[in-house]
Amino acid sequence: TERQYGLGNIDRVEFLVRNFGCQYKIIRYLEDNNLSGAVIDNWSVWHAPSVSFYAEANHFMTFAYPIDDNLKLRDTLINGYIKYIYYNEDIKKRHFENKDPLVSASRRLKEPTETYLLSNSTLIEKIDKCLLYKINTELLF
Repeated sequence: TERQYGLGNIDRVEFLVRNFGCQYKIIRYLEDNNLSGAVIDNWSVWHAPSVSFYAEANHFMTFAYPIDDNLKLRDTLINGYIKYIYYNEDIKKRHFENKDPLVSASRRLKEPTETYLLSNSTLIEKIDKCLLYKINTELLF
């Protein structure tokens, strides 16, 4: 693949899709549909390559927040321009199967917030095992 890209036989997008699969396709989906805003990506850390630096209009980030005050959570999302949740089903599964104490501690912080947000989100794109949700902040009361 690298040789074909270097020779100019495939373009940058095809090269990145071949190397990063649906993770990069989600980035392209956001850009192709002019969807800007921060994207929660809690599970790629430690278990997938980081391709978020290829996202030009979106910032990918991990996110954990106490869900005891939904109005503050909503304000945090709105003020931080956090609009989406992304995850790869296989990568998320690997994250949950990892018994490393640091990974487990990280998971315990992020899972409740993401579960709550997903229950108030709409799936807008599924590519292979990669899912992209739009957070419905108006439902967070």
